[in-house]
Amino acid sequence: MKRFLLAALCLLVAACGTPAPATAPTAASGSTSTRPSADESAAVRAAFETYQKAVLAKDGAAAVSVLAGPIFDVYENYRTLALTATEQQLATSLLSVRLAVYVMRGALDPAVLRTASSKDVVKAAVDRGLVGEQGVSNLAVGEVEVDGDKASTEVIARGQQAPYRFEFAREDGAWKIDLRPLLDLADTGLAEVAKQRNLTPEQLLDQTLVAMYGPAKATELRKPLGR
Repeated sequence: MKRFLLAALCLLVAACGTPAPATAPTAASGSTSTRPSADESAAVRAAFETYQKAVLAKDGAAAVSVLAGPIFDVYENYRTLALTATEQQLATSLLSVRLAVYVMRGALDPAVLRTASSKDVVKAAVDRGLVGEQGVSNLAVGEVEVDGDKASTEVIARGQQAPYRFEFAREDGAWKIDLRPLLDLADTGLAEVAKQRNLTPEQLLDQTLVAMYGPAKATELRKPLGR
C-alpha cells in the first residue's frame, strides 16, 4: 500500500519520490454520510477531475478555483515561514512543514513570496510543478458520500482502492477538494520513509534537499528569505 500513500503525498509536495506508510486514516466510523444524488455525485467528481487536470497542465488558476479554503491557510503559514523562520525556529516544526518551506524557498521567486496572497502562492506552486504530477496522474475517485456540506470519496490508485479518502467541502454553493487532511498522511509517510531507510528525520530532510538542489543550494535554503 506504500504506492497509495505516495500518491497522497504527491498531491501536496513535489519531493515525492519517496514511499509512504502502509496505513492511513479512512472515514470515521458512525458517519451519517449518505449516498448523494447523481448530480451531486457528478459535481464532487468534477471538482477532483478539474484539480487533477490543472495539476497535470500546471494551470495554477484552475487548481485554485476548486480548492477548499483550509489549504490556503496552510500555504500562508509556509509563505511566512519561508520569509522569516531560521533553521533553529523550524527545527521544532513537522517534517512536512520544513520540507514544504525549503522547497518553496528553492523553487519560487522571493518577490512572489514577499507580496503574493496565499492563493497566489498556491497558484505559483502548481504553475511550477511543485504539486507532484506523479501521484495525481494515477488517481481517480470512487464512490461518493455526502454529509451536509461535507463529502468524501473513495480513492482509486492504479485500479485499486486506496486506504484513505478524499475530502470535499461545499463553499459558495460549489464542491471543492479539501487537501488539508492529507497533511497528516504526509507526516506519517515521511516518518515511515526515515524509519525504513534507517535515517533520522533530519538526515532524510538533508538527503532530499541535496538530491533536489545540490549541496550548496540545500545549505542556502536553511536561511530565511527575509521580507
